[in-house]
Amino acid sequence: GGSSSFSKAGGLGAGHGSRALIEALGDWQHIRFTDGGNLSLTGGSAGQRAWAQIYGSVNEQRIEGVVQNGSSGTNPVITLTGGSAGGAAGEGNSAAITMDGEGSSPLQVLRAASLTLTSGAGGTDNSATVTAPKQSIDVVGTVRLQAGGSAGAGGTRIGGPGGASPSSGTSLSMSVGGDFVLQGGNVATAGSAIGSAGATTNGVPTNISLNVGGSLQLLTGNGQGSRIGSPAGFAGGGTIDVTAAQGIEIAAGSAIRTTGSVALSTTGTASSANIVLGGLVEAGSGNFTTASSLSSVSQSGTLRLTGGTMSVTSAGFTQAGVVELASGATLRRTGGFTNDAQGVISGSGTVDVGAGTLSNLGTLRPGGAQAAGVLTVAGNLALGTSSRLEVELGGTKAGTQHDQVSVTGATTLGGTLAVPTLGNYSLPAGQSFTMLVGGTAPAGNFATQNLAPTMTGTVSGANYLLNLEVACQGVCWDGGGDGWSWTNPHNWTDDTLPGTDSLVYINSPVAQVTLAGSGIIIKGMNSVAGSSLTLGSGGSLTLAGSTTTSNLAGALTINGGALTANGAGLVLNSLSLQAGTLGGAGNVSVLGTFSATGASATINGTGTLPTAGTSAIDMPSPS
Repeated sequence: GGSSSFSKAGGLGAGHGSRALIEALGDWQHIRFTDGGNLSLTGGSAGQRAWAQIYGSVNEQRIEGVVQNGSSGTNPVITLTGGSAGGAAGEGNSAAITMDGEGSSPLQVLRAASLTLTSGAGGTDNSATVTAPKQSIDVVGTVRLQAGGSAGAGGTRIGGPGGASPSSGTSLSMSVGGDFVLQGGNVATAGSAIGSAGATTNGVPTNISLNVGGSLQLLTGNGQGSRIGSPAGFAGGGTIDVTAAQGIEIAAGSAIRTTGSVALSTTGTASSANIVLGGLVEAGSGNFTTASSLSSVSQSGTLRLTGGTMSVTSAGFTQAGVVELASGATLRRTGGFTNDAQGVISGSGTVDVGAGTLSNLGTLRPGGAQAAGVLTVAGNLALGTSSRLEVELGGTKAGTQHDQVSVTGATTLGGTLAVPTLGNYSLPAGQSFTMLVGGTAPAGNFATQNLAPTMTGTVSGANYLLNLEVACQGVCWDGGGDGWSWTNPHNWTDDTLPGTDSLVYINSPVAQVTLAGSGIIIKGMNSVAGSSLTLGSGGSLTLAGSTTTSNLAGALTINGGALTANGAGLVLNSLSLQAGTLGGAGNVSVLGTFSATGASATINGTGTLPTAGTSAIDMPSPS
């Protein structure tokens, strides 16, 4: 009774196991304060295992203020401090409140006026921890976890199992009336954490619910940061739900990490009630929410989504960090947002902006670095002047061998297009890659294109293609004239029209050549896939080389013109005879689709016309 202080300190000697201990081996352990006071545990400053500990082993452990004579008791001020020196790996001079929870429904309950955990200033494994399989912690004032300079596992931690239950995860419900600060330490392994430690989290859930009346800060020391959830390298699922009235800050070097969901929200109305993400948030799904119309979410660290949907609901949203989207993961910001000049969005997931626009001033990296994938924008995409779009090529299949951006709405091109290769991939001549699939035809163009010397980029319908030219053999199409006219000499190499002795090559997969109003005789010709040749009204083409075989891998359309094939043979990928004449003494074969329709379509000559694909013929009978 009365205002009291309770202090336990580990031994000061240089021996092994000089410790202070309050232990309950029965079904429960209750430590009650009727009028506040202080509960202080301090690890020893020499030797090993010179720890100060309150330990309960079975079902229930309670430390709290209680009702006395009809009035409520005042909760104590709880302070745990790791030893300033000494300790060894696995045998640190620690301070701890812990329970193993060997019973059927273990529960640790702490009620405190304030709670401070400080790990040792030196030594090894001189930690300060509050651990149990299931915890309910209520603090009226402030909570501070301060890591120091103790090496090894010499940090501070709330959450996770005691020593006899390594396979159980973290189950923590915690309410804090004031501010909650986690501060990293001065050596590489001394961090502050809410969650289980090390391998105990591998594959087991981490369920954490925090309700903070002030602000929550995860800060980084000179050597180590703070975390909520799983430690790096040990995957654990579960739910992390954090509400802080006056703001949430995750500093660079600190992290919130789970394979489950993360929900961060602020409830205050002040403009300072922001969510500031400067470190790492790794999650499968969740949401970032602010209540105030004056507050915002700012992301300058790394947001790594492994699956599911992460929604951002706030008055403002600034993205200037790294967003990594695994396949199946979605970042949703209805109405759109800007990826700032420092920002990077990468991976094979989806950015969902609804009817809004993703305005990119930074870097878009489909698939991620040195990995092929499809990055989807559900909504509109606008590439600004500082934008950089990186599309890696490692094969002909989008998503598995080369990168692609898929946009459901409108696309505006701009900034820089960079196209590196994956590994030692050799770009095949004549190949075309669809690097952007749009909902409508892209507007604008890239100001800078970092492409291979034989590569060109062009809009084709709603898509943007990367095309590789074939080395010129004969008189080749270079498209340097006015559009697609055969009869413009500037469209051909050396600005010279093909003549009777010319072997013509349409070696651009985007060329759409039209011959109309003129009769042309050449030796023979070839074309690459993706190209097309249309013989329009008054346009006739004769292949006259008797020993020359021609091969058109592109499409051929006869619509009012005439083709006379007198060579050794003509192989067509496809043929559409709409009006005009196909004739000659040579043989013509069609590997793909063949259609001959219309009252003015004519086939004559002395050669053969075998077809290997689908054929549709609807022509007038001979008179």
